[in-house]
Amino acid sequence: MTVQDFDRAILALACWYEAGDGNIDTMLCIAHTINNLAKKEEIGIGEAVVEHRKLHGIDTHDNVYPDERDPRVTRLLQRIDDVGSPYSVDLTNGAIYYIDLGKSVPEHMGFLLKHPDEHPMCAISGGMHFFK
Repeated sequence: MTVQDFDRAILALACWYEAGDGNIDTMLCIAHTINNLAKKEEIGIGEAVVEHRKLHGIDTHDNVYPDERDPRVTRLLQRIDDVGSPYSVDLTNGAIYYIDLGKSVPEHMGFLLKHPDEHPMCAISGGMHFFK
């Protein structure tokens, strides 16, 4: 296994935790958001996943692992390699944050809604709203 394979596996798992009950495009949007965070902060994907989970208040000990026989897992793994490729299209248009407006917005993420000119919404997928 290469470091790139390891990074992609971590990225795919983080996307599954966030949106495994949703569609593939939403999971890929989350992957693009994490990738954009890594580029912005000039950090690796693994570190960006950790920062992302802290920002979104995700408990790292409360995870349910995907069933690798699930066809959505297969599709996610097939498409996760495109994230960050110079030939791929960023489905979020450069987002580094997202929230699910169908749920209560965590207080620490309220800045996204309070300052729309500083953090414009740039994409929507499966109930998730993505911001710059």
